[in-house]
Amino acid sequence: KAGLNRSFPWQTGKTFSEIIRYTLKDAVQDYLKSKQADGIREGTVKIYQLGLTHFQTAVGKTLPVREITINHIDQYKAYFLDKIKPATVNMDLRTIRAFLHWLEERGKIDAIPRIKIRKENRLPVYLTNTEFDEILNRIDPHFQRAFWFYRETGLRLSEPFNGEINGSFLTIPADQYKGKKDHTVYLTPELKAIALEMKSMVEEKVKRGISTRINAIQLYTAVFYKACQGNKKKGLEPIRHRKFHSLRHTSAVRLYLKTRDIYAVMKRCHEAARA
Repeated sequence: KAGLNRSFPWQTGKTFSEIIRYTLKDAVQDYLKSKQADGIREGTVKIYQLGLTHFQTAVGKTLPVREITINHIDQYKAYFLDKIKPATVNMDLRTIRAFLHWLEERGKIDAIPRIKIRKENRLPVYLTNTEFDEILNRIDPHFQRAFWFYRETGLRLSEPFNGEINGSFLTIPADQYKGKKDHTVYLTPELKAIALEMKSMVEEKVKRGISTRINAIQLYTAVFYKACQGNKKKGLEPIRHRKFHSLRHTSAVRLYLKTRDIYAVMKRCHEAARA
C-alpha cells in the first residue's frame, strides 16, 4: 500500500521494486561470490560460472528469478542440446539445480522446477596394453614412469602434486580432492619414488622460473596428447579418442578385470559418480 519505493529493514534497505526485480544476473553473481567464500576450488567455481552463463544465454540475464519455471529449463535444453556435448548439458543442469536450491534456501524463489538429468550409459575410454605401450615408446623415461604411475593409482592430473606423502601413503586434503574429503592412496616403494620424482620436477621448474606450477603440471597432459597425435612422417599412427583422463578409466577397468568386484571399483571412483 505504501508503494513500490517502500523499503524494508530485513532486506537491507532495498525497495519492493528491487526485491521483485532480483534478476538472474544478480543472483548468479551472488551465488558465485558465496561459493568462493565457502572455499570452493577455483576450477569448480569456473565450472559453475560456465554452466550458469549458458543458462543466462538461453533465457536472458534480466529474467527475475521468481519467474523461473520448468519452461526456462526446457528453453535452455532446446538452445544448447545441439551446441554442446550431452555430458556438458548434464553438468550444466546439475549446476542449475544446485543454484536453484541455493535461491530457495535464501527465500529468493518459492519453488524449484523439477530438473531431470539425462541418463548416460557411457563406456569407459580406456587404453589397451598395446596402446599404452605404444604411447610409452613415444616419450622420454620420466613421462613413461609418470603415466605408469597414473595408470596404477587412478589419480587425477593434479592430485599427486596436491597431496602429502607420509610413509607409504599419499594423502590429498579435502579442499584439493573432488570427493570433498581427505583421500589416502597407498604407494608401493616404486610408486612413491615416482611421485617424489614428479613433485621434484615441478618444484624445480617453478624454482628456476621456467614455468608456473599449473603449467608444469599441465605439461603431463600436453605430452600425453602429443604422444597420441603420432607423427606420420615418422610412421607413428595417431591413437584416436584418448585423453589424459583415459589413464584413470584404464585404472578402473584394470581393477575390475583383476578383482571382478564392481564395488571395489565404485569405492575407488565413488566421487566421480556423485560429480
